[in-house]
Amino acid sequence: MRAISAISLFLSLILVPAVSPAQSGGNVAELFPELQGTMQTSLPFTLSDGAGYTWDIQYDGSISDGVNDAFDGSMSVDVNGSFASFNGFGNILEGGREIALPMTTTGGGLMIARRVLVAPDDGYARFVEVLYNPSSSAMSASVTHHFSLGSDDSTQVVTTTDGDTVVSGDDRSWVTDDATPTGDDPAIAVLFGDDGAEGPIQASLMPGSDTPTVRYQAEVPAGDAVAVVLFVAQRNNRDEASSWVSSFDAGAALGDLPYALVNFSGGGRGPTFRVSGLLRGSERDVVELRDGNRLEGDLQDKKWDIETPYGTHEIKLKTVAGVIAGGPGRVGDTVVLLGGEVFVGTIAAETVQLRLPGGKAVGIPLETIDRIGMRQRGEAEESYQSTSDRAILRQGDRLEGKILGDAFQMATAFGTVSVPRNKVARLDLRAEDGVHEIVLADGSTLSGILLDETVSFRHRSGQELSLTQKQVISLEVPGLLLEPAVEPGSPVLTLSNGDRWYARPTAGSLPVETSFGELALKLDEIAAIRFDQPIAGAVSIKLRDGGSFVGKLGTSELTLRLGCGMELTVDAAFLGELRISQVRRGSSRSPGTLPIQLR
Repeated sequence: MRAISAISLFLSLILVPAVSPAQSGGNVAELFPELQGTMQTSLPFTLSDGAGYTWDIQYDGSISDGVNDAFDGSMSVDVNGSFASFNGFGNILEGGREIALPMTTTGGGLMIARRVLVAPDDGYARFVEVLYNPSSSAMSASVTHHFSLGSDDSTQVVTTTDGDTVVSGDDRSWVTDDATPTGDDPAIAVLFGDDGAEGPIQASLMPGSDTPTVRYQAEVPAGDAVAVVLFVAQRNNRDEASSWVSSFDAGAALGDLPYALVNFSGGGRGPTFRVSGLLRGSERDVVELRDGNRLEGDLQDKKWDIETPYGTHEIKLKTVAGVIAGGPGRVGDTVVLLGGEVFVGTIAAETVQLRLPGGKAVGIPLETIDRIGMRQRGEAEESYQSTSDRAILRQGDRLEGKILGDAFQMATAFGTVSVPRNKVARLDLRAEDGVHEIVLADGSTLSGILLDETVSFRHRSGQELSLTQKQVISLEVPGLLLEPAVEPGSPVLTLSNGDRWYARPTAGSLPVETSFGELALKLDEIAAIRFDQPIAGAVSIKLRDGGSFVGKLGTSELTLRLGCGMELTVDAAFLGELRISQVRRGSSRSPGTLPIQLR
């Protein structure tokens, strides 16, 4: 009997428990069919872009030389400090203009594939790093692109995103050239993100250096994938390179990518519908038997009932993408719907009815079936997509509907907190150490123990379910998570449990007792406060003007208003360090807003 409960799920716009391909018996290649291509080639492999510039793609997907010593080995990539090492072969994707280097394991247990597109109608190359997390927990990724420019020690920065010649944290592009404006080595234009990037980006190009880097920070959800994208162009001179980068439409060049993008807000469609081992038909339905035989035709069943631990559900076959059968006895049949819902249980039927192309109808015993793949329905499949609340269960189910109730009760290090349901973007119960986490709409986190033994959930069919903590991995509300209240990378106030809050003190000022009197410090005067332990209330304060002093907090507790509107009061004994960051230029955040972590 084949166990189904550990099947690795990778579905559109969700966080789903997953296991490694080795554990699930699945093939990672099945999860990423867009990387398989029409034929394979050994590397190096050279392509020319629409402007006539050559790109000599190396064994690791980097570029060795380009045209006329444009590069000395550039666009290599490392993940968490480990350079990606591919097998020296690439798949030629449809159209013959893109090479895909298949998935390989890299730093920290993540997997990476690389796609290199050489544009046929324009003069650029696009590098896509596809990061896949095969584990059951979210993973962090520090991804770095490395360059070595052919201009060597005569490298000059011609322009950056903000128009100057200094590469800084706000820049998302640069143009470099050698000391000769119109000759010698080609000018290079690099575009590595936009202002809507999901994660922090840090570019480094020191004056006189020919080895710039770009580093990106990303979170890769369990069983999910994200992508980092880099555009590079070669040009005869710096004016042409500057013109290209200023007029390039990145959104149009990203639209074919079925991944959530780390460093661009435009283009990309987020993760596509992926289930390890899922079979799909083409123009007909397909039934694959356990003995290896395969039948095609039209399934005649209109609906199935599937029995699960949380009730029996009626499923219309027109909504089904495919079935992975549990084998004899059919314990653990996995039914995957077009909208991304997944039910794991037992299909309450003995046979499925299939009409063969010749017109004959046959009844196929379910216990003999390995997989069922429903025919592709084209654009009609998009009508089944949903933005409903989601319940992700431990045995692999993924349900859509609405989370019920007014509030969740969470026991935290600083007391019991009642969290309004409409402020919760995600409730995560998967932690092996038994600690649960609530992610609020503003990105703030609360760690503790959920006191609610059950969660009420109304399925989209109208059926109300009572899900126990033991059944649930997470509850999610798509689209509720707002932009964090302070720019990424801002300092925080911490508790030992690592909670992070985006908030500000409601009083607008902090009372501090010092040797030279009592002060009421306004937020815009403070750079940082350290709440020194074990002396209760003791603080070390650094001001924005550079001054510093020590004292004692003039209150035993602090009340804070979070970006999502909640107010929480915390005993000063739990406070660690508070840093108030300046709001970045162009931000709509109000002064005084700060992220807070509790110690």
